[in-house]
Amino acid sequence: MLDVVQPSVLQYVMEHTHVAMYVASRDRKILFWNDGAERLTGYLRQDVIGRNCRDGLLVHCDESGHLLCGATECPLTEAMRDGKCNESQIILHHKNGHRIPVHVWTTPIRDEHGLVVGAAECFVEQSISSLHPRHPSLALHGCVDTMSGAANHDYTLTHLRESLNIHGQHQIPFGLLCIRIDQLDRFQTTYGRPGLDAILHTLAETVRHTLEPTDFLGRWTDDQFVAILQDCDSSDLDKTADAIASVLHRTDLRWWGDILTVTVSVGRAMVQAGDTIDTLIERAARSASSPGNTGPALYSISSGSIRTTSEG
Repeated sequence: MLDVVQPSVLQYVMEHTHVAMYVASRDRKILFWNDGAERLTGYLRQDVIGRNCRDGLLVHCDESGHLLCGATECPLTEAMRDGKCNESQIILHHKNGHRIPVHVWTTPIRDEHGLVVGAAECFVEQSISSLHPRHPSLALHGCVDTMSGAANHDYTLTHLRESLNIHGQHQIPFGLLCIRIDQLDRFQTTYGRPGLDAILHTLAETVRHTLEPTDFLGRWTDDQFVAILQDCDSSDLDKTADAIASVLHRTDLRWWGDILTVTVSVGRAMVQAGDTIDTLIERAARSASSPGNTGPALYSISSGSIRTTSEG
């Protein structure tokens, strides 16, 4: 009978389990990377094994956009320092550029003398919007914007009308975020369709992963996305807008050598009595430049990556 606890069997199970897992040595060198980690992050084994996890791979950050790699708050560092298991909510960087919120469990690894020699980390993606427009049936019925993967204008318009009708009949509040890419026409003229597609897809994926499962993201115009946050208040809306701005600040994407830049502004508005789609959209878009609201974020593609930084 096969001994199911022999090392070769256990390694096979770890390599092919669906849960993302990697192992790093005390000096943070990645020693093990399984199928689940490949699926969730986009990085293959040959991309990461032997490299230091601080080499700009996953670029872990917290919900406020604070970088954790190399910091004392890093789950891997904390587990090796304290010799205790821990769990946390973090945001990691996908190889394609967008950010993914994950739940992380970290376990210290000890040698035969009880000394901590490394750590193992398992992570699973947190739930994302059930209204994600990439659902096959939505694409089949022409509801998806092919460039970004978000809902297209017509489908987004339907959701806005529905939200306004529900608010009018039952006074259930909702909020709206307007996420606008500045000077998109000039960007497309300069860098062509591939660069435009990369910007739109990365922005949409990053925002989608930041929203709650009940929220909705759609492309409203060529240069603007809107997010509908159901049953929220102004505090919830502000928190989500700030989270999106922080996550965009840490977003990057593989690209060719040139440096490309665009600025992205995030505006917000809570629905009010008597609102129409036009007044709600206008108020949210106008708020992007108002005091106290999120300012533009700067995307730049350089040496193989799109970077975002805040502008004052």
